[in-house]
Amino acid sequence: MTTPPTPRPARVSRADAGEQVLHELINAAPTGLRKAHLVDETGLTPSQVYGGTVWVKDTGASRENRPFTVTRRDGYRFSDDPADWTAYERGQLRRMLTTLHRLMTGTLDPHLQREPADPLARMLHSQINGMIGALEYALTEADRLTTQ
Repeated sequence: MTTPPTPRPARVSRADAGEQVLHELINAAPTGLRKAHLVDETGLTPSQVYGGTVWVKDTGASRENRPFTVTRRDGYRFSDDPADWTAYERGQLRRMLTTLHRLMTGTLDPHLQREPADPLARMLHSQINGMIGALEYALTEADRLTTQ
């Protein structure tokens, strides 16, 4: 006896998933919701919830004028506390800085050591160094401004 195949979930556009996630987050605000709760409440799959949160970051939060944050402790949420917003923003800047540092040390530096005349690698190295400097400055200033 064979078991019937598991039905595939219905296709849902990222915007539709985002609207559902946005609705749940607004109703829960300022409390956060974890992905499992959003899956249960919306009926979306985990990947659809993820796509919905991407849409919320790209479109929904700005449209609703609500700063969106994500933390391990609180999950996805619209906090009313500016300290939560700045902590999230600073964390995202640190994550970007780490990603760029790893791109430099793991790929671009060795690339230039092997092919020092490669114009693309030289341009990327220069531009990403500029980005790293700008992010480091932004973090330094953010730290200074939030400790005043």
